[in-house]
Amino acid sequence: MESKIIGKVNFEEHLLDKELKLIDTFEFNDSYSEYASGIWKTCMLWNRSGQKDDHLSIEHDTYVKPTEYGKQLAYVNEIIANTFKKEHIKTVRLFMCINGLIIPHKDYLEFKKGFTRIHIPLKINEHALTSEEDVVYNMQKGEIWFIEGRKIHSAANFSKVKRINLVIDFAPDIPFEELFLNSENYQPNLIPKISQRTQLKEEELGYIKGLSKIINEMNFDDILSILSKIHFYRNVSSELVFGWLDEIATASNNYNIQRKAQEVTDLLIRKGPINN
Repeated sequence: MESKIIGKVNFEEHLLDKELKLIDTFEFNDSYSEYASGIWKTCMLWNRSGQKDDHLSIEHDTYVKPTEYGKQLAYVNEIIANTFKKEHIKTVRLFMCINGLIIPHKDYLEFKKGFTRIHIPLKINEHALTSEEDVVYNMQKGEIWFIEGRKIHSAANFSKVKRINLVIDFAPDIPFEELFLNSENYQPNLIPKISQRTQLKEEELGYIKGLSKIINEMNFDDILSILSKIHFYRNVSSELVFGWLDEIATASNNYNIQRKAQEVTDLLIRKGPINN
């Protein structure tokens, strides 16, 4: 696994709790809904325009500005300013998930270089999971995670309790230790909490492939969501989602389903969004 913990934030819990309550009043955006199942939304805190409705993380060469929402989060801003070199930051967002997931995908397919993406969990629960290919792990509160978005990865929260991560995109190609304001904050040897999963049974694989008998245009997204959840509790790679989807679509003998499966695979792991 190339994603890894590179540091730790020790929160002042009373200050963080106060800002989490404030975050609950923010309007989150569903710009990346094509990647999501259930509730998965984002909220822009810092970007190049300073506009909260400028939702997407994009490549740029200017300094970032706090948005209307970012200006309200004094403690979160303090954490960022005391931990990282702000001149390398390209966007700061919140990712929020309730009883949902982000479908396995690769990041930066539409970009020239992409970013170095850092996650810091602000609010977690035991059902909030993240994956990279064949590894599933549980981010702990305050851990500073580098997420290797160029690998197939996913994240989920199988709970009605919000999962909220602070997500910072940095300019690419900068060594991790150079992102930190103080070198002692760079801690690359912290051990992640890896989820233990059981083996996929042969009969379960048969049930998966049997979805070809019921898949149609009305339940396509539901079946994609089901396939995307399997690797969180069975010891298989998230990459298998796309192999299974192709097999199911092919066996369905439905051209529209086959075309849709191809489009989804292109969007998520091959080509990315067409218009960006």
